[in-house]
Amino acid sequence: MSNEVKVDVVICTKNSERTLEKCLTLVKRFIPVNRLIIIDGGSIDNTIEIAKKFGAEIYYDGGVSLGLARNLGLKLAETEIVAFIDSDAYICKEWFPKLIKYFEDPKVALASNLTIYGYGTPPLQRLYEYMYLKQREKFIGFISTLAKRNVIIELGGIKDLPSCEDHELLERVTKNGYKWISTNEVITYHPQGLLERLRHFYWWGRGYGKRGSIHKPIKMFIVSPAVGLKLGIVCHPIHLIYYPLLRFIFLYGVYKERMNFKRTINYLR
Repeated sequence: MSNEVKVDVVICTKNSERTLEKCLTLVKRFIPVNRLIIIDGGSIDNTIEIAKKFGAEIYYDGGVSLGLARNLGLKLAETEIVAFIDSDAYICKEWFPKLIKYFEDPKVALASNLTIYGYGTPPLQRLYEYMYLKQREKFIGFISTLAKRNVIIELGGIKDLPSCEDHELLERVTKNGYKWISTNEVITYHPQGLLERLRHFYWWGRGYGKRGSIHKPIKMFIVSPAVGLKLGIVCHPIHLIYYPLLRFIFLYGVYKERMNFKRTINYLR
């Protein structure tokens, strides 16, 4: 597939003024953009004004889940390949040419790359550099992804989940004989502070709780002090406490979502 192909770019936003300008600057610089599509969840800061400066088409999702916001962007897009870039993702020059080549294989439905969370916050940045660059753990996520539009629509689109919609889609993609490529050749940076990361884990937990069992998060929390000890030695001493806290927050998010589900079932009865 030619590197000259143009793609529609979908970016979901909500109060994203802190990171959006740099995100869009890099998108415009490094991606051959056909249309820039913003799906906004009701921003009350300068997000919309920033997006308009870059010539974006603005659509509003009414504050629905991130999964449905991404799905709206997928439907609004027109190009064969669609780029999903999070509003707090900083892509690099090699991102598009490296990822687009994977679509020469007709079985590839999506291609993404690893993300270094905590960019600008040394304890977090060191953690994710260790996980993905040294331990070579695999990363799957929508944060900076190319997707084959028609295939994703044929598989049922992107589901109504507050988070973890990427992992749910991964299951359907592989079940139907397609591939989601994840490469460590390219890095996307995600600026995030320690408190923001905790909120992110809670949000992930809520999404996981809509579709997954609570048993795996419990097991991960149980072993988290031992993992935190290792990370405290190789990454930063704060992870002696911080890593178990992340796992607890994730578990709490799962628990809250499971309780909400049970209350809904009881109400319907």
